[in-house]
Amino acid sequence: MMASQTKFGVLLPHFSKHCSRERIIDTAKKADELGLDSAWVRDHVFIPPEQRDHGGIKEDLFTEPLLTLSSIGTVTNDLTLGTAILWPCRHPIKLAQNVGTLSYMTDSDIVLGIGIGRFPQEFEALDLPFDRRPELITENYEILNRLFNETDVDFEGELYEFEDVTIHPRPDSEVPLWYGGFSKIAIRRAIDIADGILPGRCTFTEFEAKMEFLSELEEEHGRELSVGMVPVVSVAETTEEAEAKLNIPKLVEEASKYGDFEYETKEDIEGYYIAGTPDETAAQIQRFVDMGLEHVVLDMRHAFDEVEEMMTLIADEVIPQVD
Repeated sequence: MMASQTKFGVLLPHFSKHCSRERIIDTAKKADELGLDSAWVRDHVFIPPEQRDHGGIKEDLFTEPLLTLSSIGTVTNDLTLGTAILWPCRHPIKLAQNVGTLSYMTDSDIVLGIGIGRFPQEFEALDLPFDRRPELITENYEILNRLFNETDVDFEGELYEFEDVTIHPRPDSEVPLWYGGFSKIAIRRAIDIADGILPGRCTFTEFEAKMEFLSELEEEHGRELSVGMVPVVSVAETTEEAEAKLNIPKLVEEASKYGDFEYETKEDIEGYYIAGTPDETAAQIQRFVDMGLEHVVLDMRHAFDEVEEMMTLIADEVIPQVD
């Protein structure tokens, strides 16, 4: 039986070679049945060819995130629907309408994670200014907050300008906006505009340092952000079996590319992925929780072909051990 104050969600298998309609729907239903808190999606319009081998898997098939959430929200009862992470490719008025309709059609709570975006090729293809991503994200947050809570909205920014806009239906409940990223710049921006922060993978050492920085800013600004994370997770009866499901050399390479340090071995990136027996996995998650993690989004992309079985093992034997 699941019992934990920490919230647990699942990243849906809506990308990679194991993506299918049936697997997406069945994973969401199983998560709901097991008592997980939420189901999450990532966001790309397309994957540039040089980026398709990413995180140790090959990404080609990739379903649209909000449509995916709409499809699973109508067949589940208690799951919060989350985005981890949208990038600002949608006009914020249209995104506000999409989120309002998602809330209306599914009667689900929504957490809207939005980040600055990564691939220049996507921005170029959609004629969006990659070099003005800070302005894009800041104006998106302001516009969404206002359209979710006000009528006849006027807005004049550097990139967007409009008058007398009302979105109806608006979301039925408050939609927290979580900033995607964990650099110091991202944390500073999140303090200014967001309700939470949602990094992807993070080593224990980096997470501790960034949480200390976040705490300092929270105290300085009189704010408190929700803290989530999307760690790669692999659980099995033995450590060797769990690690065998991962492409650890690729994860080491990725940690060096996107993190704050150069890494060479799996020991260097402790915490960047969570793998082991149920007891070992629970202990690793607990270590993050003890440093302030509140929401765990389980990224099982390396085992999407057995995602229901692994999710069940986590619900039965990992989550009950986490505070």
